[in-house]
Amino acid sequence: MLLKKKDLTKEHQNQMSVMCLLPQYGAEWSGKLLYNVGYIEFFNSHLSENMNQMELSLFRARMDTKRQLNILLGKIVNHMTGGEFLLSKEGVYYEYYWWILALIEIVNLDKKCNAFEAGNLE
Repeated sequence: MLLKKKDLTKEHQNQMSVMCLLPQYGAEWSGKLLYNVGYIEFFNSHLSENMNQMELSLFRARMDTKRQLNILLGKIVNHMTGGEFLLSKEGVYYEYYWWILALIEIVNLDKKCNAFEAGNLE
C-alpha cells in the first residue's frame, strides 16, 4: 500500500528538512565539477591550439543540451507521477528522480566499459 505524503503529514508533525537534500546536492555538484574540470583539462592537453576554442564551444553546447534533457526528464517523471514529483504544497519528492538518474548512469557506465573492452571507445 502506497502512502501519499499528504496522508503522512496529517499524522506527523515532523516535516522533512532541506538539510536532508544538501548532501545529495553537494555530492552531485562535486561530481559534476570534477568531471567538467577533468574533461576540459583532457581536451586542452590533447588538442592542437586551433582546436581548443571549437572544442570548448562544443563542450558548452553539450552541457546545455544535457541540462535541457535533464529538465525534460524531470517534466516527464513529474507528469507520470501526477504532479507530485517536483513541487507540491507538502514538499519535494526528489528521491525518485535521483534513483532514475542513478540507473541511467549505471547503464551508461556499462555501455562505456563494454566499448572500452572492445577497443572502439569513441
